[in-house]
Amino acid sequence: MLNAEKNKKVILDLTEGGYYFAVRKDGQNIARSCDGLNCEDCIFDEEEDCGCSFSRMKWMLSEYKETAKLSKLEYEFLKWSEKKGHKYIVRDKINHLFIFKDAPIKRENCWVPESSYCSIALFDNLFKFIKQEDEEPIAIKDILENCEVVNDAEE
Repeated sequence: MLNAEKNKKVILDLTEGGYYFAVRKDGQNIARSCDGLNCEDCIFDEEEDCGCSFSRMKWMLSEYKETAKLSKLEYEFLKWSEKKGHKYIVRDKINHLFIFKDAPIKRENCWVPESSYCSIALFDNLFKFIKQEDEEPIAIKDILENCEVVNDAEE
């Protein structure tokens, strides 16, 4: 399902009134009028050369991704990992978590690093949405851009 399909009613309601719509970087108020929202707080502010209209169209035609619900600990850990240069997180065949600086390659249910990586087995009971069956590594940036921090990640 495309983002445009998932958010069709809200987008139509806003644009019918002559407003642009925005998507907040923090994942709240998925579609809302641009009024009262700083550009730097909107995901459409990312395209340096093309402007937000191009970014908005690209987003509408992209696949909808379910918002990851993270505990405060998970969120802060991912932010810290990203600051340290780690870009990907995966779960291996025995359910251990790893973070990588470069995208690892999956071979017969194990992840082969291209460069530096770190086991984070201490956090194996967290990040339940990361599955050992995943065929591609999960980009930490993508999680942080599409998450909601909740008091209890089970909510």
